[in-house]
Amino acid sequence: MPENTPETVARKILIVDDDDDVSSTLAEMLTASGYEVTTTFSGRQALGLTESKRFAAIILDLAMPGMGGISVLHALRDRGDQTPVVVLSAYLGMMDKDKIRELGARAVLDKPSGADEITAVLAEITGD
Repeated sequence: MPENTPETVARKILIVDDDDDVSSTLAEMLTASGYEVTTTFSGRQALGLTESKRFAAIILDLAMPGMGGISVLHALRDRGDQTPVVVLSAYLGMMDKDKIRELGARAVLDKPSGADEITAVLAEITGD
């Protein structure tokens, strides 16, 4: 696990979404709220980033080409990474929200979700 102090991690958020518009909008919103944001468009890239950096939370889309969000969540937990994950997806009807939480997601939100809802969840997770 990368070496970072809690203070340097507290406001770092990783957004994993293959939709550039969604990713950009989230990044702008969170940056305006004082978060340091990293974005990636694939599950495999996200796993690579989490090996080299620590994040306070990960916002994760479910439906992505290649490695989807559930596979990313499984891979994170299998290697012992307990970074809080917020699943944000338009495809939640495919899978029960409780089941996603059982897999290790801290929160499960429908896409689109408002800025207030997302920042409230992140504030709870990061202790802001």
